[in-house]
This record gives sequence, structure tokens and C-alpha cells, in this order.
Amino acid sequence: QYSKTKRPEGRIAVLYALDSVGALEDADLLKAIGDVHPQVRRHAIRLSESRLDRSAPLRDGVLALVSDRDPVVQFQLALSLGECHDAAVAKALASIVTQSTNRDIVDAVLTSVVDRAGAVLTALLADEKWVMNPSSDSVIAAITGQIARQRRVDDLAALVELLEQPNGKHSVGAAALLKALGHLPADALKGNAPPQLAKLRDLRQTAAKEIVAEAERVLTDANAKTEDRA
Repeated sequence: QYSKTKRPEGRIAVLYALDSVGALEDADLLKAIGDVHPQVRRHAIRLSESRLDRSAPLRDGVLALVSDRDPVVQFQLALSLGECHDAAVAKALASIVTQSTNRDIVDAVLTSVVDRAGAVLTALLADEKWVMNPSSDSVIAAITGQIARQRRVDDLAALVELLEQPNGKHSVGAAALLKALGHLPADALKGNAPPQLAKLRDLRQTAAKEIVAEAERVLTDANAKTEDRA
């Protein structure tokens, strides 16, 4: 019935009708997420939410829509991925953010970060081009603040790893993270439980000093490249 319906509104209606009587199959949704019309793809993503953790083919199909540039699809994808607990979701959410200039879509991603803030932030900070865009500041600050409030061990460990740089060399991402940590409330990282908090406080202080020292070295080096002075 779905494939015989020419109008997108009709195809959407068929999907919901099948779902209402428990007859909607994964195969129907797989076909719908590849539909030519973005609104059909959007509703197919929404109807897939409860199945993403148990159906690998459907999950892979939905995750592949990260490359779909239609804003309607991106917005729904950002919301619906919050219902999936697969490890691949963190990178998918980060990709949506780095590819979008739509604040509504970015905000939708932030509602789906949930218990994977460290993984999402790590993926975001790996994209130096995005990090250097001023619009990244608010996103980095929001996720860093969430990690500080939730105090999940895995997320705090991710922050520690991002700041632990060999030979005192810090990436653009680490510098952006330090900036976000510096804007947290004074008591945000207080306490020693979990133990990553104390480590994070020490690293923040050490890394900040190292970045200042590196900046001073570049500024006083007559042979330093122009881009290094920026």
C-alpha cells in the first residue's frame, strides 16, 4: 500500500495507519527513510525511535541520514537519536552539529546528548575547523556544563583525557575546553568524588599555564609563523 501511494501525505498516513494497528514492519521504515520527500523521511525517523536499539539495519539506515542535508530531516534526526543508546550515536550527533548553522538543530542535538556528553564533546573538539568558529563556544560551554553537573565518571574521564597532552602541547580543542571550564561556576568542580574531579582541577590549572607559556614563546619568537601568532 505504501509504495502505491503517490502523494507524500498519503505515504505518511499509511505509515501511521500501519503503526496504529501494530502492522508496521522494519522493512516499511527502511523504505520510508529512503523516500524522495523529506517529510516522509522525517516521519519515518520518528516512527523508528523505539526500534533503534533492537534493529541494527534500521539503526544503520537512520544513522546514514546524518549526510541528509534537508533541515527538516536533520532536526528530527537530532531529536530521535536521543532515544538510541548505540555508541555510534555520539559521533552522529557531533556530525550534525559541525555541519549545521541552524541553531534549532543544534539545540535539538543538545537535548539528545543525555548520558554521552563526554563522547560527543570529544568528537566535536576533534574538528578544529568547527572549534575555531566562534559559534562553537556556546555548544562547548553547554556540554562542558552538563558534564560538570552530572559528574558521570566516563564523561569526566573524557575531559581529563582531552587535557592530558604530551610534552605540554595542547590542541585547539583543548584550548577551547579550557575556556569553557574557565566559565563554569566557582564550585562546579569541587569535591573529590568521583576522583576524576581532583585530576581535572589539577589539569585545568596546569594546562592553562602551559598554554599561556606557549603563547608567550610564540609572541617572542621572531621566526614564528603568522598563523601561530593568531
